[in-house]
Amino acid sequence: MKYRIKILALVAALCATLPLDTTMAQVAKEGPSLPSGNWTLTHTPYSRPGYETMPILVTGVKGDAAKGLAISVVCLKNQTPKPIESYKVTWYLYEKELPDRILQRGETPLVYPANLGANQQRVVDIPVVSFINICNPLLKDGSLTGNFAIDVAVLEVRFEDGTIWRAEGMPTEVKN
Repeated sequence: MKYRIKILALVAALCATLPLDTTMAQVAKEGPSLPSGNWTLTHTPYSRPGYETMPILVTGVKGDAAKGLAISVVCLKNQTPKPIESYKVTWYLYEKELPDRILQRGETPLVYPANLGANQQRVVDIPVVSFINICNPLLKDGSLTGNFAIDVAVLEVRFEDGTIWRAEGMPTEVKN
Protein backbone atom coordinates (compact mmCIF):
# COMPACT_ATOMS: atom_id res chain seq x y z
CA MET A 1 0.00 0.00 0.00
CA LYS A 2 2.82 2.42 0.87
CA TYR A 3 4.44 1.68 -2.52
CA ARG A 4 1.19 2.52 -4.34
CA ILE A 5 0.83 5.80 -2.43
CA LYS A 6 4.41 6.74 -3.32
CA ILE A 7 3.76 5.99 -7.01
CA LEU A 8 0.55 8.06 -6.98
CA ALA A 9 2.38 10.92 -5.27
CA LEU A 10 5.14 10.75 -7.91
CA VAL A 11 2.59 10.82 -10.76
CA ALA A 12 0.76 13.77 -9.16
CA ALA A 13 4.05 15.65 -8.69
CA LEU A 14 5.04 15.02 -12.31
CA CYS A 15 1.67 16.22 -13.61
CA ALA A 16 1.84 19.31 -11.40
CA THR A 17 5.21 20.30 -12.87
CA LEU A 18 4.10 20.01 -16.50
CA PRO A 19 3.53 23.35 -18.20
CA LEU A 20 -0.10 24.21 -18.86
CA ASP A 21 0.78 26.69 -21.58
CA THR A 22 3.71 26.16 -23.92
CA THR A 23 4.61 28.33 -26.90
CA MET A 24 6.68 26.54 -29.49
CA ALA A 25 9.50 27.96 -31.55
CA GLN A 26 8.68 28.46 -35.20
CA VAL A 27 11.75 26.77 -36.60
CA ALA A 28 12.49 23.12 -35.91
CA LYS A 29 16.06 21.91 -36.07
CA GLU A 30 14.97 18.63 -37.62
CA GLY A 31 11.78 17.19 -39.02
CA PRO A 32 9.06 18.74 -41.18
CA SER A 33 9.48 22.25 -42.53
CA LEU A 34 7.16 24.63 -40.74
CA PRO A 35 5.55 27.56 -42.57
CA SER A 36 7.45 30.80 -42.96
CA GLY A 37 6.00 34.03 -41.65
CA ASN A 38 5.32 35.91 -38.46
CA TRP A 39 3.29 33.50 -36.33
CA THR A 40 3.09 31.76 -32.97
CA LEU A 41 1.33 28.67 -31.68
CA THR A 42 0.26 28.09 -28.09
CA HIS A 43 -1.24 24.81 -26.90
CA THR A 44 -3.13 24.42 -23.64
CA PRO A 45 -5.61 22.21 -21.83
CA TYR A 46 -9.19 23.35 -22.45
CA SER A 47 -10.14 25.93 -19.83
CA ARG A 48 -13.27 27.61 -21.14
CA PRO A 49 -16.29 28.09 -18.85
CA GLY A 50 -17.59 24.80 -17.46
CA TYR A 51 -14.38 22.82 -17.94
CA GLU A 52 -14.03 22.16 -14.20
CA THR A 53 -17.20 20.01 -14.23
CA MET A 54 -15.87 17.59 -16.85
CA PRO A 55 -15.30 14.04 -15.56
CA ILE A 56 -11.77 13.95 -16.99
CA LEU A 57 -9.53 16.99 -17.21
CA VAL A 58 -6.57 17.31 -19.53
CA THR A 59 -4.03 18.74 -17.10
CA GLY A 60 -0.95 18.70 -19.32
CA VAL A 61 -0.11 18.98 -23.02
CA LYS A 62 3.17 19.10 -24.92
CA GLY A 63 4.31 20.08 -28.38
CA ASP A 64 7.15 18.64 -30.42
CA ALA A 65 8.70 20.99 -33.01
CA ALA A 66 10.73 18.14 -34.51
CA LYS A 67 7.43 16.44 -35.43
CA GLY A 68 5.69 19.40 -37.09
CA LEU A 69 4.51 20.85 -33.77
CA ALA A 70 2.77 17.61 -32.84
CA ILE A 71 0.49 18.20 -29.84
CA SER A 72 -0.01 15.40 -27.29
CA VAL A 73 -1.90 14.99 -24.04
CA VAL A 74 0.60 14.14 -21.30
CA CYS A 75 -1.51 14.18 -18.13
CA LEU A 76 -5.15 13.38 -17.32
CA LYS A 77 -7.17 13.62 -14.13
CA ASN A 78 -10.29 11.53 -13.48
CA GLN A 79 -12.49 13.66 -11.23
CA THR A 80 -15.09 10.95 -10.62
CA PRO A 81 -15.40 7.99 -8.25
CA LYS A 82 -15.84 5.69 -11.29
CA PRO A 83 -13.04 3.93 -13.21
CA ILE A 84 -12.83 4.93 -16.87
CA GLU A 85 -12.78 2.36 -19.67
CA SER A 86 -12.08 4.66 -22.64
CA TYR A 87 -12.25 8.26 -23.82
CA LYS A 88 -11.95 10.55 -26.87
CA VAL A 89 -9.92 13.74 -27.02
CA THR A 90 -10.83 16.81 -29.08
CA TRP A 91 -8.85 19.86 -30.19
CA TYR A 92 -9.73 23.38 -31.37
CA LEU A 93 -7.55 25.71 -33.44
CA TYR A 94 -8.26 29.43 -33.25
CA GLU A 95 -6.56 32.81 -33.38
CA LYS A 96 -5.78 34.01 -29.86
CA GLU A 97 -7.39 37.38 -30.58
CA LEU A 98 -10.64 35.66 -31.67
CA PRO A 99 -11.10 32.65 -29.35
CA ASP A 100 -14.75 32.11 -30.34
CA ARG A 101 -13.90 31.81 -34.03
CA ILE A 102 -12.85 28.16 -34.38
CA LEU A 103 -10.68 27.72 -37.50
CA GLN A 104 -10.43 23.92 -37.31
CA ARG A 105 -11.30 21.12 -34.93
CA GLY A 106 -10.87 17.39 -34.72
CA GLU A 107 -10.87 14.41 -32.41
CA THR A 108 -8.93 11.27 -31.70
CA PRO A 109 -10.30 7.77 -32.02
CA LEU A 110 -11.51 6.19 -28.79
CA VAL A 111 -8.52 5.63 -26.48
CA TYR A 112 -8.88 2.12 -25.04
CA PRO A 113 -7.99 0.91 -22.50
CA ALA A 114 -7.94 4.14 -20.52
CA ASN A 115 -6.20 2.65 -17.47
CA LEU A 116 -7.62 5.51 -15.43
CA GLY A 117 -9.04 4.54 -12.05
CA ALA A 118 -11.46 6.38 -9.83
CA ASN A 119 -10.18 9.84 -8.79
CA GLN A 120 -6.83 9.06 -10.39
CA GLN A 121 -4.37 11.35 -12.11
CA ARG A 122 -2.11 9.73 -14.70
CA VAL A 123 0.77 10.57 -17.00
CA VAL A 124 -0.03 9.56 -20.59
CA ASP A 125 1.24 10.24 -24.11
CA ILE A 126 -1.75 10.54 -26.44
CA PRO A 127 -1.03 12.11 -29.87
CA VAL A 128 -3.78 14.59 -30.73
CA VAL A 129 -2.87 16.69 -33.79
CA SER A 130 0.17 17.95 -35.67
CA PHE A 131 0.05 21.63 -36.64
CA ILE A 132 1.98 21.01 -39.87
CA ASN A 133 -0.91 18.77 -41.01
CA ILE A 134 -3.63 21.38 -40.42
CA CYS A 135 -2.03 24.77 -41.18
CA ASN A 136 -2.22 24.78 -45.01
CA PRO A 137 -5.69 26.42 -45.17
CA LEU A 138 -4.28 29.28 -43.06
CA LEU A 139 -1.44 30.09 -45.49
CA LYS A 140 -1.60 33.21 -47.65
CA ASP A 141 0.87 33.26 -50.52
CA GLY A 142 2.78 30.41 -48.83
CA SER A 143 3.23 32.32 -45.57
CA LEU A 144 1.53 32.18 -42.19
CA THR A 145 0.67 35.21 -40.06
CA GLY A 146 -1.05 35.34 -36.68
CA ASN A 147 -1.07 34.15 -33.10
CA PHE A 148 -2.73 30.74 -33.03
CA ALA A 149 -3.79 28.49 -30.18
CA ILE A 150 -4.90 24.89 -29.84
CA ASP A 151 -7.05 23.87 -26.85
CA VAL A 152 -7.25 20.18 -25.95
CA ALA A 153 -10.06 18.51 -23.95
CA VAL A 154 -11.77 15.18 -23.36
CA LEU A 155 -14.88 14.94 -25.54
CA GLU A 156 -16.37 11.59 -24.51
CA VAL A 157 -15.92 9.21 -21.58
CA ARG A 158 -17.01 5.58 -21.30
CA PHE A 159 -17.04 4.36 -17.73
CA GLU A 160 -16.43 0.74 -16.69
CA ASP A 161 -20.05 0.54 -15.43
CA GLY A 162 -21.26 1.08 -19.04
CA THR A 163 -22.39 4.70 -18.71
CA ILE A 164 -21.26 7.27 -21.26
CA TRP A 165 -20.62 11.01 -20.83
CA ARG A 166 -20.41 13.37 -23.82
CA ALA A 167 -19.32 16.99 -23.57
CA GLU A 168 -21.93 19.67 -24.10
CA GLY A 169 -21.40 23.35 -24.80
CA MET A 170 -17.97 22.95 -26.35
CA PRO A 171 -17.15 24.67 -29.63
CA THR A 172 -18.39 22.59 -32.55
CA GLU A 173 -18.84 25.01 -35.45
CA VAL A 174 -15.87 25.89 -37.62
CA LYS A 175 -16.13 29.52 -38.76
CA ASN A 176 -14.15 30.58 -41.79
